[in-house]
Amino acid sequence: MLVRFSCILAALILLAFTITARAESVSVEILEGTFKDGSWDSSAAKSTERYTEPAFGFLEVPGKFSPRGFLLDRSNPYLAIASKKITLPAGEYTFLIRARGASRLIVDDQVVVETPVLKRSPSAHGKVMPQPIVEPGIRYPSIGQQEKRATLKLDGKEHSFRFEFFVGLKDLRPEVGDPAVAFAATGKPFILLGSAIPFTDDGWDQYAALSLSLRQAHDAKLKHDATIEETKFWKQRHEIARHEWKDKPAISVPEVGSKLPVHNTIDRFIGKKLEDKGLTPAALTDDDSFIRR
Repeated sequence: MLVRFSCILAALILLAFTITARAESVSVEILEGTFKDGSWDSSAAKSTERYTEPAFGFLEVPGKFSPRGFLLDRSNPYLAIASKKITLPAGEYTFLIRARGASRLIVDDQVVVETPVLKRSPSAHGKVMPQPIVEPGIRYPSIGQQEKRATLKLDGKEHSFRFEFFVGLKDLRPEVGDPAVAFAATGKPFILLGSAIPFTDDGWDQYAALSLSLRQAHDAKLKHDATIEETKFWKQRHEIARHEWKDKPAISVPEVGSKLPVHNTIDRFIGKKLEDKGLTPAALTDDDSFIRR
C-alpha cells in the first residue's frame, strides 16, 4: 500500500512538473566559440542553440547534428546561459549554485554568487578533493561539482534570474556535470529554482526523468530538421531504384545444403558461391578471439 501511494505521489509530482515546464520554462542559450580562461567575455562567441528547461537544473544539452544526422562536437568550452523572470515572496533567501567549472548567478544584472574556473592537473598526481559534507535533506553533489552559497534579500517583486556556466575546458572533456541553482527561505528546505521541486535526491531523480525525456524529444526533432535534405535525396534514389527494377524479373534465391549456415537471405547467395567452389566456411569464433582479430 505504501509503495503504491509513493508511486502515485511521484506520478502526480511529475505531472505537476510537466505542466510547469510547459507554462513557465527556463530559456537557455548555447554560445560556442573562443573563450579566454577565466574570462566571461563572450563577444567572440556565436549563439548556436536555444531551448528550454523545466527549471534551473541541467543534465544534458541538445545535440548538434550534421546534415547526415551525425552527432557533432560543440566548441570546448562552450557557455550556457539560462534565464527566467521569477517572483518570490519578500524575505531573505539562501541561493546555492553547483557546477563543475566557472558559473555565476546574476539577479537583475548583479552577480550574487559564482564558482571559479575549473583547475586542471598537469599530471596524474593532482590534488584529490575531499568528499563534501552535505546537510540532511539536500541532494548530494555529483563527482567534481563545486558549490557556492550566498544570501539575498528580495522585496516580493518580479526579478530577472540568470545562471551562466561553462561546460568543458581545453584538454578536458566537455561534460555538463549537472549544474543547478537552488534556493531556500530561512528555516525552509532548498527548492530547485524556477519550480516547486525539492532539491533532494528523490526530487532531482524525478526532475531528471522529465528533463531527459524532453531532451530526447527535442533531439529527435533537431535530427529530423537537420536531415531533411538528406532524407529527400535518399527517397529520390529509392524511387529511381524501384522504377529501374519494376520491369525486371525477380531474382531467385538459391538453395544451399544443410551444412552451410543460413541466418538470412544474403547467407544463401554467399553459401551458393562457396558450394560452387567447393569451399567450407570457417567455424564461428568466440568473442575473445574476435576481439583480438
